Amino acid sequence: MLTEHRVITQEERKELQPVLEKISVQDGADILRFIDTNLDKIYDVYLIKLKAKTFILKQLEERRFDKTKYDTYFAEKGFAVPKIFETFSAGEKDYVLMQCIEGNDARNCSSEDAGKVGLELGKIQSYYLSDGGHTETAEYYWNRYLEKYYEKLKTFFSDIDDVWETSKKRFFEVPQTLIHDDLLPINVLIGENQPWIIDWEIAGIYPYFLDLARFAYVFCSVDNDFFISGEAANTFVDSYYKELKKNPNFGIDKKQFLYDVAISALYQYIMFQDYDKSLEEIEDTVDFRYLKEIIQVLREKG
Repeated sequence: MLTEHRVITQEERKELQPVLEKISVQDGADILRFIDTNLDKIYDVYLIKLKAKTFILKQLEERRFDKTKYDTYFAEKGFAVPKIFETFSAGEKDYVLMQCIEGNDARNCSSEDAGKVGLELGKIQSYYLSDGGHTETAEYYWNRYLEKYYEKLKTFFSDIDDVWETSKKRFFEVPQTLIHDDLLPINVLIGENQPWIIDWEIAGIYPYFLDLARFAYVFCSVDNDFFISGEAANTFVDSYYKELKKNPNFGIDKKQFLYDVAISALYQYIMFQDYDKSLEEIEDTVDFRYLKEIIQVLREKG
């Protein structure tokens, strides 16, 4: 789990010292580094324990953390999202200081917890839900993430045109809302009383269904410890749908909603293919088999 951590080494503390001085952390503070033994990975994320408070320090990747998104979408609204105190630079690296949330991430979570995640996501997205339509942000998303896969996809599915055009039409007509756009289970913490959705720095206003498959149906049919079970996935989707149905801007019946979820899965799985390989090399992979199933489902429902 991402919530595993260990005490930093002396060498790590020395490297981190300019950052600690920047945020006035004294030598006696306890500093733990987050690790993931399941993935054999060490994160540039630190738990800093002071006498009066505990907080998270995260070194940012090349794409700078956008604090303005938290200020714009979450400030004083009471959503289950950690507070961002500040972002700053130290040397050539960027950092963010944020609220510490206790809990395990949502990998392999229970159906009950998955339902709570669906509820919390539904609350956030219901708040920002609009009637939809063809917007500049949707156009940007489509061109950047989806349109570029079409020609490559046709080399493996020569009859994809009908499904592709139907899904594209739906993409530009559905309600839009605030989309996390990286809502893997690892970006959800299951707290004592509620789940918390973290890492919204690449969020934007896009078609409502884009987050659903990334949390629920990525490799859900595979027995592993990274994603969630099919039962938990279905509970998440049902809980999310019930919350959005309360919103008058969400006039979508359950049948159409499940079709939209399948489109969400289509867009996720076309990104997972290694298009540099031949059909023979990838056709037996789990994600390619699942992509074929999604296309068939969409063809039957469309």
